[in-house]
Order: sequence, then structure tokens, then C-alpha cells
Amino acid sequence: MTVCIVDTSILVELLGVPHLSSNHEEYVASFEERVRAKETFLLPLPVLFETGNHIAQIPDGKRRRDYANRFLAFVKPALSGNTPFVPTPSPSIEDVASWLEDFPDHAMRAIGLVDRSLIDLFDRQKSLLKGRQAVYIWSLDEALMAYDTRTS
Repeated sequence: MTVCIVDTSILVELLGVPHLSSNHEEYVASFEERVRAKETFLLPLPVLFETGNHIAQIPDGKRRRDYANRFLAFVKPALSGNTPFVPTPSPSIEDVASWLEDFPDHAMRAIGLVDRSLIDLFDRQKSLLKGRQAVYIWSLDEALMAYDTRTS
């Protein structure tokens, strides 16, 4: 089994969000291929919040509503744990405090809080899987693409 942590950059591609998506069909095909390979997908809450913010910024109200509905239809199964999705736990106050504590160092490497939360989730999944299964962050961000046990 392979665990795929989905980043905002991929979720906006899967949804085809205007001005943020450039290869919608390519990423949908890649997602379908990963589903057929029986990968498990994690959609972290910070990614959902960030994607929702991007959708809320779509200037045209009709398109904004259309994409908000697309977003809802895509992520609702994830919240229910419907295959291929597995719900992720909500970050604890301690998690957020930890991310904030090391934020200055991460910010110097252009890693924001959402990305920091994905790195934390990656580390936790890697620890849980203990080398028995692969885990990676599916992202267009080069820094996040490095978090991939399939290539180590």
C-alpha cells in the first residue's frame, strides 16, 4: 500500500481551479491511475482550508459557486473515509504550537504553515508505516516533492 498526502497545488489541479490550475486533465488522469494502483489518499485539513480560500477568491460569483460545489463533492467522501480517502486527524493545539515554534526557521526556507503541517503528517505516517509501506507528498512544490519514501 502507498499513502499519498495531497498538497493544495494538486487539489487545485484536480478541481481545475481557475488561475491556479494549468494541467487539470493531466492531474485527473494521474489521480485515476493512482486510484487504480490502490493508493490511499490523505487530504489534510490545512490543505482543505487553503484550497477553500483559493476558491473563495474566484472573482466571478457563478464560477466561485460552481467550484465551491466541485470542492464539496470531491472532499466530502474524504471526510467520511470513503475509499480511496482516509480522514486525517485534526491538528492538536500542541501540533500547531510546535509548527509555530519552528516557523521562523521554516519560513527562511520558504515553508509556510500548511506545508509544515504536511511535513509533520509525512513524518507521522512514515513512523507509523515503519518502512513497510511507501508514503509521499504529492505536490508541485519542489521542497515538498522531496518527502517521498518511494525514492529513498
